[in-house]
Amino acid sequence: MKRVLPWMVLAAASLAAIPPALAMDGAGYGAAKAQIGADYKDHRHRCKDLKANARDVCLKEARGRKKIALADLHARYAPSDRATYLAQVARADVAYAVAQEKCEDRAGQARAVCKKDAKALHVRALEDAEVARIEARMADTPAARDTAVAAARKKAATERRARDYEAARERCKAMQA
Repeated sequence: MKRVLPWMVLAAASLAAIPPALAMDGAGYGAAKAQIGADYKDHRHRCKDLKANARDVCLKEARGRKKIALADLHARYAPSDRATYLAQVARADVAYAVAQEKCEDRAGQARAVCKKDAKALHVRALEDAEVARIEARMADTPAARDTAVAAARKKAATERRARDYEAARERCKAMQA
């Protein structure tokens, strides 16, 4: 769980600005998509020997890698602010799904705390993606963009505080029990 946030931040930072010069042609897109499919089958095959929840986590990670790779591929094939945003959302969703699956190993209050922490990280990543999308808008005037960014950051901070509060409340319940 503690390793998820740095991974998401690094991924979002690396994907934040894909220059249009990296756009690819149709043949390169098809070949890359086929490679993603082959990588998915390989990762899925590695999960075969695992048991119980470890296998479920492994399969979620394999599906997640495929989803992220396809989103990144689309962002390279048809570069746009929306494609970049959707790739960041895909990363956040995958990290959340994997974290949720890892929480299944725990029981009782520890599971509830883990799930609240995962939700807090997910909301944080989604809000960061939304702020980055608004910051990247070039059509707006600088003043309008600054106003929109400020509003998005305020909304993001409110959401983060709410989710962090819920997670902290769940941790307190766990300590009382």
